[in-house]
Amino acid sequence: MHFPRVAHLVLVVAVLVLLPDLATAQATRTLTRTTALHSGGHVELDTFTGSVRVTVWDQDRVEMEARIEGDDSELVDNTILHVEEEDDNLSVEVDYDEVKDSQEFLGLFSIGKVDRPAVHIALKMPRTATLTVDDFSSEISVEGLRADLTLDTFSSRIDLHDVEGRFDIDSFSGEISGDGLRGAVQLETFSGDVRIRMGRLEGNSHFETFSGDVELTVPSDAGFELVGDDDAFGQLESDFALRAEEGRRIAGAGGPQIEVETFSGGLQLRTP
Repeated sequence: MHFPRVAHLVLVVAVLVLLPDLATAQATRTLTRTTALHSGGHVELDTFTGSVRVTVWDQDRVEMEARIEGDDSELVDNTILHVEEEDDNLSVEVDYDEVKDSQEFLGLFSIGKVDRPAVHIALKMPRTATLTVDDFSSEISVEGLRADLTLDTFSSRIDLHDVEGRFDIDSFSGEISGDGLRGAVQLETFSGDVRIRMGRLEGNSHFETFSGDVELTVPSDAGFELVGDDDAFGQLESDFALRAEEGRRIAGAGGPQIEVETFSGGLQLRTP
């Protein structure tokens, strides 16, 4: 049977239109896990790239869904999640060892850049359990936590909302934002910009940066003490009337200390 020339042309065009979709289709693998965890327990995540989204509830268990995706199905299959439960601790680690091995030449060295599939983790955990995240470049969001939070990242984008506790954040260049935070902040970054809105200051805070800008918003009636050498604040802008007193700059009746160290960044103190 002979097809008309027009029919052949239509078929060729249809194939060409579909080729980009076929070329960009990603391999995906999804894992789910439910684990018992006491409300005073601890969750630790060790991730690399993708996203981490943490929400909370008043249940003594953790529910996790991890979606692994990439251009190569073999690399997706070789990306392993190690989940360990010990006492009141839950540990989740993304393991790329087999991914790196599959891209080595004769098992000796990697050829080019190691292509690590992205891992997107959605985790729901007890509201008052503590959380630690060790990550390289994922997008991280935490909402509603009522416990201490530790984040150690390289270029991850961090977004915190309605979190109460002690915050210990160490990043190199990722953007850090927070809204409705209550507690004390210990934060160190090299060139990442920081924008944090505190609902309440509790305890002393410390901000250290090399060239990133820090914008800190606190309640307009808050009392606090800004601590540091005169040149440690960088370019200081303040909505608060600060009075100098024995190496401190005091707002209102004073209160928790905010220590700042920066080389070429700026500090902005804002009211809501």
